[in-house]
Amino acid sequence: TININTEMNYWPVDVLNMSEMFKPLVDLIDAARPNGRQVAQSYYNAHGFVIHHNTDLWGDAIPIDGVGSGIWPMGGAWLAIATWDHYDFTRDKQYLSQRAYPIMKEAAEFLIDYLTDDGKGHLVTGPSISPENQYISANGLPASLCMGPVMDIEITRALFDRVKQASQILGVDSDLRSRIDQAEAKLPGFKIGKYGQLQEWQEDYDEREPGHRHISHLFALHPGNEITPLGTPDLAKAARVTLERRLSRGGGGTGWSRAWIVNFYARLGDGNAAYEHLQALLTRSTLPNLFDNHPPFQIDGNFGGISGIAEMLVQSHTGEISLLPALPEAWPDGRFKGFKARGGLELDLEWKDGLALSAALRPSVDGERRIRLPEGQRISSVREDGKPVRVIEAKNGAFVMNLAAGHEYAVRFH
Repeated sequence: TININTEMNYWPVDVLNMSEMFKPLVDLIDAARPNGRQVAQSYYNAHGFVIHHNTDLWGDAIPIDGVGSGIWPMGGAWLAIATWDHYDFTRDKQYLSQRAYPIMKEAAEFLIDYLTDDGKGHLVTGPSISPENQYISANGLPASLCMGPVMDIEITRALFDRVKQASQILGVDSDLRSRIDQAEAKLPGFKIGKYGQLQEWQEDYDEREPGHRHISHLFALHPGNEITPLGTPDLAKAARVTLERRLSRGGGGTGWSRAWIVNFYARLGDGNAAYEHLQALLTRSTLPNLFDNHPPFQIDGNFGGISGIAEMLVQSHTGEISLLPALPEAWPDGRFKGFKARGGLELDLEWKDGLALSAALRPSVDGERRIRLPEGQRISSVREDGKPVRVIEAKNGAFVMNLAAGHEYAVRFH
């Protein structure tokens, strides 16, 4: 199932330094692309490839399971975004060129053809759904299908941005970048609804199940990076309202849903709330053998929960590396070794009394790194082989340094 579950299983792979484990997912996408091209052409008269909300070892790409879940043509696009994230952690240009970019490019070509004018000056997806939720329509009846569900637009924008970055890195397809720019400029923006929540649909509908297990329209908060507390505080506030409304009405009832909530609160910088839902994941949705309990068993809650723990300790989705961004009071002292951050960086960290003490940074590629610390902390020294390294404090509170591949840097904080 690729409207959340498969992707969630791979969230911890790179950050926990198991990058070699990502390859089977790329192989699965490549196995589905030939069928995906046929479905794109025959169903939508579009180029590129499409996969709906499910696939299998034979690469099925057609809608299955009925309207309420199956009529969602964004599975291939979400998987394509995951291939970029893997590159962002490893910075392996050969992988980007030979494996990730061909997938990303074809997924974007499908979306360019698939988008349609909504009559209001926007390009939208559809008919589609907000997985796997229903809304109350104007006639008072529940419905699933709509035009331009917000998650679709978030995925489209995220994929377009990553395809443009990849094509620039590889020096290819400037014409495709121009087509993407033209389409992206017409995508609808976010809307905040009558409850202060982030809207799930283009219209401010009420949900049929206010506590629904899917919280799909928060994709831009996690695993996407379009909504952040520092960069888009109003949208982050609306995302929090969305979470609170879901939870107050019984949300998070399945293990994988609770695991996603841990990741959401970590991205919002709320370590205590993330910890609370991690505890709920372990006490309510985890069997005595530690398997996630979405009867009879579903691994997504395990892997999603691991990802949530990592997100509480280090984040790197905003172009900088944030240390202890959502540390809960329950973990005042600790350390980790061998995590990875985007930009090709392996790192260790130790903290005490809720404050960072020291870190070791091991870059795999040359370049500038931006480090963000818990509020009130500063870098006291950076040394490479005993020699001091220059550190600059940026205007936004991050610390900037240039690091060389193959070296180890010892960092102290105060």
